[in-house]
Amino acid sequence: SSAKTKFSFQVPNSQSTDLGGIKTLIETGNTNLLANPSFEASTVDSGWGHSILSVADETSIVHGGKQSAKLTFSTLGSFAQDLTPTSNTLSQNMEFSCWVNTTMTTLELKAREDGNTVGTPVVIPATGIWQQVVVNYPGPANGTSVGVQVDAASSAAGTAYIEACYVGPAL
Repeated sequence: SSAKTKFSFQVPNSQSTDLGGIKTLIETGNTNLLANPSFEASTVDSGWGHSILSVADETSIVHGGKQSAKLTFSTLGSFAQDLTPTSNTLSQNMEFSCWVNTTMTTLELKAREDGNTVGTPVVIPATGIWQQVVVNYPGPANGTSVGVQVDAASSAAGTAYIEACYVGPAL
């Protein structure tokens, strides 16, 4: 048998994820600022922070790729990522979004700036099918972090699956 070559891709904003073997996923495009936005890394929550909930990889309920992030809530909890853009986003119309599949009625998607949630949160539809949830908010001054957060607005137990998150210029 002949050996297979694996290339090491260097793409903007860390948008390639090693899927194992010779496979690599090039994420949603070079305008997405998030690391591991589709949760394809071997450690599903790589680059993401969470509190008061458990996170696992899910290989059966996926929107695209090999896996999604399975968030299991037993009370209040949050799942988020913050990063500092390398270019100035001041006053740009920014998009903060994730594809979500849940039947929980208490979940919200929120934009983040400088480590805090900002703007008006969007209630995530409790339909049990994949839906894109989007928040638009003006970009901050250069050097200020931005991010996205999924959390429970009130205490609840249940499961949500998320994929294909995006933070960057509004599409």
